[in-house]
Amino acid sequence: MKILVVTQQYWPETFRINEVVQSLRRAGCTVTVLSGQPNYPEGRIYEGYRATGIGKQAHPDGYLIYRVPVVPRAAGGALRLAANYFSFVLTASIFGPWLVRGQKFDAIFVYGVSPVLQAIPAIVLKALKRAALILWVQDLWPQSLEATGYVRNATLLSAVGIVTGWIYRRCTLVLVQSRPFAAEVSSLAGAGVVVAYHPNPGELTLSDGRPRHPSGLAFGNGFNLVFAGNLGKAQALATLVEAARLVAHDTDIRIVVVGSGSRSGWLQDEI
Repeated sequence: MKILVVTQQYWPETFRINEVVQSLRRAGCTVTVLSGQPNYPEGRIYEGYRATGIGKQAHPDGYLIYRVPVVPRAAGGALRLAANYFSFVLTASIFGPWLVRGQKFDAIFVYGVSPVLQAIPAIVLKALKRAALILWVQDLWPQSLEATGYVRNATLLSAVGIVTGWIYRRCTLVLVQSRPFAAEVSSLAGAGVVVAYHPNPGELTLSDGRPRHPSGLAFGNGFNLVFAGNLGKAQALATLVEAARLVAHDTDIRIVVVGSGSRSGWLQDEI
């Protein structure tokens, strides 16, 4: 199969879709990627890339990644995040078809982290390429907007729900990474859309047969609670800090945070 993967974030950014592409290639698929300029999670364009860059690059494994311009996330404020999201939707819809002109695909696969709007360029490409469209939902919309506090207006949340349902209904298949997502997605997509559970896979490095080496990060005795990942607004870090205050008297409990993001500085100040 020839597959076009549409994802705003991709290598050298660290997302599970990177390993999914590896797995698809190992299964015999020909994979091409359409993505933005890497700037996650710090919000700064990575060295060697330009926010206004348009073109292609070869991944070290030999396949092509097409890049379109994006407004970098910067510190992650609501307006800047909106500019980051909408810039990819716009540029991928305009330049994506030109970048992959003349190429045929059997399927277009969207890695559906927030925002679900990044599926819009894939809908454009589906019409042009006459390919199946698969959306793998990682975050629920409009629920994610409401939970993070970025949008509180009920009318606006309802409008986002209508747009999200419109996107779902244009998919050949919608995959959800959590079983409880299925009912929420189906309620917006309607009865005519196939919704299936497909969880995120584990780390490929844990099953490649290579010898394991001890971690450079050592934990002391006692109860160690570890969080690893993005340190942004959606992670409710204030709850973590408050929990730490509640158990501060118990020296056997340690909270270990591994990662970075828009609220790294805030978390360090609280600590």
